Amino acid sequence: NDTFVPYDEAEATLSEKAARPMRYYYCESVFSDAALRTLLDAIAVNNYFSSGDIAALTAKLLGLSPQFTMSNRPSPTDDAEIKDEDSMLLTNIEDFDRMIKNKQVAEIVYYNYGYNGSPRLEAVPRSGYPRIIRPVKMMWSNGFYYLVAMLGPSPQYAPSNLRMDRIQICGTLDSPELWKAYTPPKQPSSSVYR
Repeated sequence: NDTFVPYDEAEATLSEKAARPMRYYYCESVFSDAALRTLLDAIAVNNYFSSGDIAALTAKLLGLSPQFTMSNRPSPTDDAEIKDEDSMLLTNIEDFDRMIKNKQVAEIVYYNYGYNGSPRLEAVPRSGYPRIIRPVKMMWSNGFYYLVAMLGPSPQYAPSNLRMDRIQICGTLDSPELWKAYTPPKQPSSSVYR
């Protein structure tokens, strides 16, 4: 029945409210199935998210499109042996996003992977760290998530790539002087910079 009947909630009795038919609404997802599949597949194969991060991100994306069906839905145990269970990737992304918005600089330690006397690869702090950096922007490239950052004042320094999975944030500083001194020569275009 498409006829409109005005309804005043304040005047309705309990029995009238109970007799009302239950109505459900569905909003169409902003993602096409192909777009959602691409995002889910990209998350599932990223070695620098923990398996828990992958499961949580997958659930959130699937919640945006409840009608989407996926034959090979990633589980938290897919490729668990190559995932970084101590991953700080999502935390770093959130923290650097906030720092960029708030015009803050950070003190970080940057790591390389090496053997450091052990038979197993491990994160080893790079020499010259900790140091102050200015986060400029973040972007995906070649299967990794990078922070483009100034490691010193311009023009002596140019923007550098730092892999997000290798960064440990030691602290955040509100320093308008350092923020200004570490301004990149120009805001790099992601595609040109990559």
